[in-house]
Amino acid sequence: QFPENSDVDICLIIREQIALYDEIYASRGITSSTHLPGTFIVSMNDSLASTLISNLLKNAYIHSAPHTHIEVSLVGHTLKIANDGDTPLDADHIFDRFYQGHKKEGSTGLGLALVKAVCRYYNLSIAYRFEDGKHCFFIDWE
Repeated sequence: QFPENSDVDICLIIREQIALYDEIYASRGITSSTHLPGTFIVSMNDSLASTLISNLLKNAYIHSAPHTHIEVSLVGHTLKIANDGDTPLDADHIFDRFYQGHKKEGSTGLGLALVKAVCRYYNLSIAYRFEDGKHCFFIDWE
């Protein structure tokens, strides 16, 4: 269904989308920081790569309380997106379609299911962990 893979720069997509989400959520006082290499080129369909990053970032921004911080890093082949949180999410269901945990305005429960579907399509590992008061999502390209 998505046969046209090309060289896609994940770092470029992240930088573009973070700038967009920072602007959209500026009124809530949400800030972000990135720790990215200059480039990270992968072979993916450009649209699916954008969907993958956009849904992970949107999830972090939507589910962040006002005046909190989102951290995005890419170290080696592992992308980590972390946002502040109070309690762990249900790791067994977080990637299920329509799962919403604590209902949040603007959430349909489809974003993380799409992330999981794209990861499955490209044989990428996706994981969620709650670490040091942060919801952390990891994608590994190895």
